[in-house]
Amino acid sequence: MDFSQFKEELRDTLSKKISKEVGGTLEFGTALKNGGPQEVIIYKCKNGKNGIRIGISDSYEFCKKGYPVALIAEELMRIIKENAPKLEKEFQEDIIRPENIIPALIPTKGNEELLKTIPHIPFENLQIIFKFKAVDFCDGLGTVPYVYMEEMGWDEKKLLEIAISNPVYKNEIIVCPLENIVMDCSPISGVDLEELKELSLPMVIVTNSIQNYGAAVILDKDFMGKLSEIFEDNLYIIPSSVRECIIMPESEGTIDFLKSLVYDVNRAEVELVDRLSDDIYVFDRLTKEIALVTGERKSLDENIPGEREAENYNAMQVSKKLCLERDVRGGLIDTVQYSVAIPQRKSL
Repeated sequence: MDFSQFKEELRDTLSKKISKEVGGTLEFGTALKNGGPQEVIIYKCKNGKNGIRIGISDSYEFCKKGYPVALIAEELMRIIKENAPKLEKEFQEDIIRPENIIPALIPTKGNEELLKTIPHIPFENLQIIFKFKAVDFCDGLGTVPYVYMEEMGWDEKKLLEIAISNPVYKNEIIVCPLENIVMDCSPISGVDLEELKELSLPMVIVTNSIQNYGAAVILDKDFMGKLSEIFEDNLYIIPSSVRECIIMPESEGTIDFLKSLVYDVNRAEVELVDRLSDDIYVFDRLTKEIALVTGERKSLDENIPGEREAENYNAMQVSKKLCLERDVRGGLIDTVQYSVAIPQRKSL
């Protein structure tokens, strides 16, 4: 059964169940998931305004493994029935609240159609969009639509001011030394910023407490300023994925090496929907601004064969599986594997 046939059969089966059990309507469309557009079903409750989107790519994988469409529809129906009562509440009052809005970063390329439908602000070659946290609703995050922004009388600038000032954003930032993950095989967990002064390897992962669209923590200038003060340097920002970034002092790396690294790792280890950028960014500790580092990308082999590079870097590739728990269709756990080339500091 190909995907189009699967969608049609799922539509027929699920529409009948919805009509009989909860009421409302069903349609298919696309929505943002982990940085990229995904096929979804869109259920709207009886008031016709409020709805939920449920990704069906994983459902189709189950279909290809032999699971009957009727069984898949039962599981999707369970999710709809759990959320239908919440959807009957007033959407703006009970679901999207100003204090629950956070910023998120996504790539521009590949999201052109999506960006026509949601508020966004260009950020170098990326886009800032806006999510809202609703822990008891769907998968915990939704996307702020144009209609909400307009009904609140805001523009994108005002929306950004609100999002980056919210405690639900600023107070949920996590900093984890990369050496803790690589050497101790530990999951991402936060440390106090003062502990970073003692690092033998000055590279950290930054994300948020739910490790979902956590790369946007770099938009917090106060946080980035404190980090640059601790490292006493400008900061290179390596876009590990839409979920997190790796940050290191500018003096600890060469841009050609890092650009080659992120390019190769993105293609070898990071799922397409999780990719954020192939580029490197720099945070200026004086202006507190982030800029794209320009320059032609070179392959990894072109950047590390010489003696000069060898003196600065003894690049060691380390693979580490980070288990990121997502509330997807009953709480599946996705495992994302990253490869990190760690610069070994030259002994004095």
